[in-house]
Amino acid sequence: MKYYLIGRSDDLKTIGHDPQTTLKKGYNPRINGLYQVKHYEFPNFLPELKLELHKDAIPTDYLYSMVGFGMMTVSEKMKEVLQNHLLPKHHFYPIEVFHKKKTLKYFWLHFIVDDFWSLLDKEKSFGEIKEMTDPVTWAVKRKVSIESKEQIRKIQFPEEYVKNEILTIGQITMKEEFPKYDLYQIGCINHTSIISEKLKNALLEKGLTGFSLQPANKFKINQ
Repeated sequence: MKYYLIGRSDDLKTIGHDPQTTLKKGYNPRINGLYQVKHYEFPNFLPELKLELHKDAIPTDYLYSMVGFGMMTVSEKMKEVLQNHLLPKHHFYPIEVFHKKKTLKYFWLHFIVDDFWSLLDKEKSFGEIKEMTDPVTWAVKRKVSIESKEQIRKIQFPEEYVKNEILTIGQITMKEEFPKYDLYQIGCINHTSIISEKLKNALLEKGLTGFSLQPANKFKINQ
C-alpha cells in the first residue's frame, strides 16, 4: 500500500496568492477559537475559525490556514471524498471563509493520531542525524534508533545545541496490524500528514485543487 505526503500547493496558477488566507479582522482565536483547541483531544465546544481569503487568491478545495494540526481547511467537495475513506478519530468543524464580500463554506478537519507508538515497528524504524556540509547540502552523519517519544525529543532538543545538525526520518515502518488508514500523520521526528494511494486517486479523479503530493518513500507497512 503506497502513501503520499500531502501539503498545500505553492503554485500561484492554482492558489492565486501566497499565502491564501489570513485570520479575519476582528476574529479572536482565544475565545472558543483556534488557540483554544488542542491537537491531542477534541474540544467540548464548537470551535470557531474565520479566515479572510486574499482578493487575488483562488478558493481551492484544500485551503491554507493557520491551523497547525489536523488537515488544514477543506471544501465541502473534499470533505465528501474524505468521508468515504478510512480516517482516524476525527471531526469536521464548519468554518467561515470570507472572499470578496462572500462567505464561503469550508470545514476544518481535526483528526487525532493516538496509536502511532503502539503500531510502530521500532526494530525497522530509524532516524538520521544529518550535518550541513555546505550551504545547500545535508549529509547523513549517523543513524539513530527510535525507542520512545521522550528519547526522540532529547535528540531533537539536546541540552547543548549542536550547530548545523538536524534529525530527520530515515525510515518509519508500521506493524502489520496497522489499520490501513487512508489519512494518517507520522507521530515521530516530524508530524507530516500522509494519504493512501486510494485517497490520492479519488482526490485527483474529482479534480480537487490546492494541495501538493509527493511519494512517502520513508513510510512503510509490514506485509
